[in-house]
Amino acid sequence: MTVATLRRLETQFLSDQRITAAEAQALCASTSDFGALSKEERAELKAMLARNRSRLDAAATQTIEKFLGGQEPVIASRAGANPAAFSDDTVVLGRDGTVHGEAGISAYTRGYDSTQAGPLRFAHGSSAPASVALSAVENERIRQTPPGMALDAAAKAYGVNVGGFQKMAHSKDFFDTSADSWWGKCHAWAWAALDQKINKAVDVDGPEGKKGIWIGGQWLSRADLGNWMMATADTISLSDPQTMFKGNLSATDLVHGTTQFLMNGGGGVVADIHNDAKKGHKEVWNQPFVAADLTTRSLGGEGAQAVLKQAKRDGVGGVTVKQLTIVGTYGVEQGDDHEGAPGKASKKWNLYAVADANGKMLTAYMADDAKLKSVVGLPTKATDDLPEYLWKPKLLAIDDVLAGRRNLQVERDAHGAEFKFFVGTVLTKGVPGTVRAGFEAELKATPHGSEDPVRLAQKYPGVANAYSPEQWRALFAVRGLDAKQFGAAWPTSR
Repeated sequence: MTVATLRRLETQFLSDQRITAAEAQALCASTSDFGALSKEERAELKAMLARNRSRLDAAATQTIEKFLGGQEPVIASRAGANPAAFSDDTVVLGRDGTVHGEAGISAYTRGYDSTQAGPLRFAHGSSAPASVALSAVENERIRQTPPGMALDAAAKAYGVNVGGFQKMAHSKDFFDTSADSWWGKCHAWAWAALDQKINKAVDVDGPEGKKGIWIGGQWLSRADLGNWMMATADTISLSDPQTMFKGNLSATDLVHGTTQFLMNGGGGVVADIHNDAKKGHKEVWNQPFVAADLTTRSLGGEGAQAVLKQAKRDGVGGVTVKQLTIVGTYGVEQGDDHEGAPGKASKKWNLYAVADANGKMLTAYMADDAKLKSVVGLPTKATDDLPEYLWKPKLLAIDDVLAGRRNLQVERDAHGAEFKFFVGTVLTKGVPGTVRAGFEAELKATPHGSEDPVRLAQKYPGVANAYSPEQWRALFAVRGLDAKQFGAAWPTSR
């Protein structure tokens, strides 16, 4: 069987504008006339599926797909050599259907550090749980300490020189009553939320109302960990290198971005969901997109023909049209006190994609594109707005600080010392409240010092970092517990 003969049979079977399961079986069987299925015949059968999708019975589609060695994917994407552009990437539209994709990112959520409100000045979320190793007065003092002061005290305990977290909290960059209500640090939050190591660190687990960490004798709630992560990343997030920044998005860009970044562990992407042109005024709403559901449906009739004619006027060929519906899921702000699961919301985009005989997408139009305004026969002309841009950062500042490498963007940033201490020490050395509570409970049960230091150190690795050097000496060194053995990262000679 040759490709020419396959096409002749296709024309014959389409005389009634449909291909039945029996006719599909005849097509498949005839390819074995002269041996095994050739590469050219396989390609032609796949192309036949694409161009006749609306004229194939469901059983006919299944027959050909099974013969080709499995069900054809709904969509396939291949990135080109240039990661900073979509121009050399390829998307192939296969069978009609729905696919769900995950970026592999949970994207923590809080508020957006509203500049007008200045939330960094106050503590949020879980209060410090009572520590049996401290007096009632000391426990109350820790509960009343604002997070900025707590971080300054922790930095001092570790011998780290910072400009001042409390100073940051009260500076005009983070508290300005004259600022517009939408001003904040959503760019820094969305950037950091694309790093799963950060998501796990700031969303520390624990009992309800007691979620947080101890660091250098100070308490940081789960809520405040997320708030201060975005605060310290304010300008670093903007200077950190990026893989891609794509503005003036097209429908084609949206499909490429969805398949590359929101599916198959693509790592997510930041998008500004406030489209200035559509809204009529400028605002910036950066959100971390983390998943997508994509549905394809083959179109025929006058609507599809009109889309093909428009594509031809735009200098693009094409033989098939598909309606694509993309539901993009993103992390959405929940509030400064939020300590629950990451909040999620979604955008629903409808578009029409034009493909060649092999299913390769050539161009696409948003459902509300002005070029399609007069077209009749389309399922919908409604869609959510395209994002203002897509931003795919490299997150090098986070990787470098966690690895102990020097990073020039961090070193030169006005809040670089705070970022470095927060990411490199607070988030990596901080001890969950449940761990410190368990450690103290065991020691309380053995008031005469009969505990086994080796066993305790193995059971509670790094627990010394929950305390300041002075606290450890007063509470535990007197019982023969060596801070170094318990993972102390602060200077033990103090």
